[in-house]
Amino acid sequence: MNKDKDQKPGLRAAIFAGCMVAFLGFGFAATFGVFLTPMSQDLGWGREVFSLSVGVQLLTWGFAQPIAGVVADRFGTARVLAFGAICAGIGFALRGMTSDPTAFVLTGILVGAGTGAA
Repeated sequence: MNKDKDQKPGLRAAIFAGCMVAFLGFGFAATFGVFLTPMSQDLGWGREVFSLSVGVQLLTWGFAQPIAGVVADRFGTARVLAFGAICAGIGFALRGMTSDPTAFVLTGILVGAGTGAA
């Protein structure tokens, strides 16, 4: 018996979409440590700036998840995912463009809210 014929037609698409959301929502946030040394050398910042930024990001991520769940139940999952992707994208873009340590730490709020919504 072929298992592919037993599955519903949209199951593979749903699994693929879920994997892409997880990749986009969590992949960039999880690889932040790879960029620590080059950014520290280029900007002249210590590890504390990056650690604080990631700490703010993770706390915001944790607070945003239940709120995003409530909003998704009320207005739909697609809107929350779109908001999360946009918010995280803006946060990562600002992280790449900023040269101020305070602004860099504050971008953790945007990235955390975005990944929490995703």
